[in-house]
Amino acid sequence: MRGRPKRKCRVCLLLLYILTSLVLFLPVESYAATIQVLSPKPGENLYKGHTYLVEWISSGTPKGTKLKVPLRHGQVKVATLARNLIAINGKKQSIKWNVASNTPSGEYTIIVKSMNGGLASQSVSFTIDRDWVKAATESSPAGQPLTPFIPESGFIPVSVMEKCKNYALKAVAHNVMNEMKRCGFSGPRWNSVYGNHYKWCVRGENNKMADSETKFRDDALDLCRYPGYAVKILVERVRVHDDCDNVSKGEWALYLQASAEERHGKKISGGAQWPSNGGAVDVDTGTRFYPAMLITLMDVKATSDIVLNMTGVDCDENTIWFSWDYNSFPANFSVKCPDEDFPEASGSNDWMGNAILNLSPQQWQKGGNVVLMAPRGTSCSDTSPYTAYITIQSYKK
Repeated sequence: MRGRPKRKCRVCLLLLYILTSLVLFLPVESYAATIQVLSPKPGENLYKGHTYLVEWISSGTPKGTKLKVPLRHGQVKVATLARNLIAINGKKQSIKWNVASNTPSGEYTIIVKSMNGGLASQSVSFTIDRDWVKAATESSPAGQPLTPFIPESGFIPVSVMEKCKNYALKAVAHNVMNEMKRCGFSGPRWNSVYGNHYKWCVRGENNKMADSETKFRDDALDLCRYPGYAVKILVERVRVHDDCDNVSKGEWALYLQASAEERHGKKISGGAQWPSNGGAVDVDTGTRFYPAMLITLMDVKATSDIVLNMTGVDCDENTIWFSWDYNSFPANFSVKCPDEDFPEASGSNDWMGNAILNLSPQQWQKGGNVVLMAPRGTSCSDTSPYTAYITIQSYKK
């Protein structure tokens, strides 16, 4: 009687082993889940008493993932702006956030993360300040009226009085920000006396210059609040998945464009071509090459995205001209193709399509390595012809 339980135990152990083996070899679905905060932007100024959108986009999150949006002041969590939000992959999501008028001024960070804490976006840092118009009114010295000033010389049209009233409020607000941010601007343009700005505006034809004066101070404060960056973008190596030629090696040329917004609001871009002589170079499937394509963007605005746009061609004959105008960033370049081997002399050049990567301010300011993969299903290849490995470095000016 004592031997039977032992046989049953052996059977149980055998079944347990079989079941465990089956579980270990079952296919497991993996997720490369990410969350990217789109707004507020890094370094942005938010003002008390105003309502803003907190926006983000998720990708690869498991179905049913619930998110929350904590707010931190320094290292201290001060609020949770939302919770139990279902993540929707590939679609912008947002919440409205009213910044209370009694919110302490200072540096804040927002993170969008899963409820269980297993997945989180990069933190985004920004500043909360006083409302400019309110600050302007509070900064008017005692005895300086906010009512229109009429000089002894005569009548002022109501439209001019209203325009100069708004101009003076903005001028005082600009100087409040100048002092808060310690920008160091001085002179007649930079003072907090409402009456001085108003009297200047209504005098003679000065009201016609009010808009340009306001823009001057706006631009100056932008230069102070948003420092420019020098950003270096280097294509270190390229791995060839398909050289696009069936008989001989491919004869490739690549072009990379990087574009952004500089501190003054202008669009800037740079380009690099490989090979640099404007020709084409033999490449073979499964190999790597090191093109050392370098682009330097100067004075990039701290809140700007950087867009990388890369294309290539497997040459067959003649000179090829490329041009595009992606997001109003034009690019023009040409490739002089060598004579193709006779078996491959089809007379058609195989285009690799445009591989586009959008780098957020957090990504390019942090620096490091990014990957750019050519699109599938072009005239060059049904698969992705190449993967480019790119290094990003940024320096605050």
